[in-house]
Amino acid sequence: MLAVGLSSLNDFEDGTTQAWSEGFRSPNPPTNVSSGGPSGVGDNYVRNVSTGGNGPGGRWVMFNTSSTWTGDYVAAGVTRITAQMSNTGPASVPMGIALGTLNVSSGNWWATASPVSIPNDGAWHSVEFGLDAASLTQVQGSASLNTVLSGAGVLRFVANATPSHVGSVSLAGTTIGVDNIRAAGPAAPEVTLSINNTNIPRSERTASHHHDLG
Repeated sequence: MLAVGLSSLNDFEDGTTQAWSEGFRSPNPPTNVSSGGPSGVGDNYVRNVSTGGNGPGGRWVMFNTSSTWTGDYVAAGVTRITAQMSNTGPASVPMGIALGTLNVSSGNWWATASPVSIPNDGAWHSVEFGLDAASLTQVQGSASLNTVLSGAGVLRFVANATPSHVGSVSLAGTTIGVDNIRAAGPAAPEVTLSINNTNIPRSERTASHHHDLG
């Protein structure tokens, strides 16, 4: 099964949520906002809110089961999920991802081990979630990480300070904007350039700092 790929991107410019949902008959599911994304006026994004508690819409979570985000992440070379997020709620929000099967009650799930904090400053922040064993931890089931990544049935964004595939009941009023969700491969290594002039005579090193303006 190979559907997700390095071209997977949701920028929401088509005016829809591009299959991101909240489920459980939520009264406040993700909605497309036509302006105010990271690029400013006219840049669409998706906004999702939570009301707190265990009822529908209470937990901040949104998921996608479309072909854009399901399939074989390993074969596709996808090692990271990146996005931009804006928090206009009452407090900073711990955010992570979870990958697993469709059955929340009995499925196999791996989630971000150390959620990142999205400050409530209303600004857009770039976030990155790794898909390796150091970045994810098993939160339900017994299937290995490689098994889940090789046949993922759902990708979730989850607001929870504890690694989980479900949102926290305590984050009432959480309001998060999300844009430019991408599947990415390994980050390019940093290149450091250095000049070793140990063997250059001192007189030549000194002269190299002067320009002949005559």
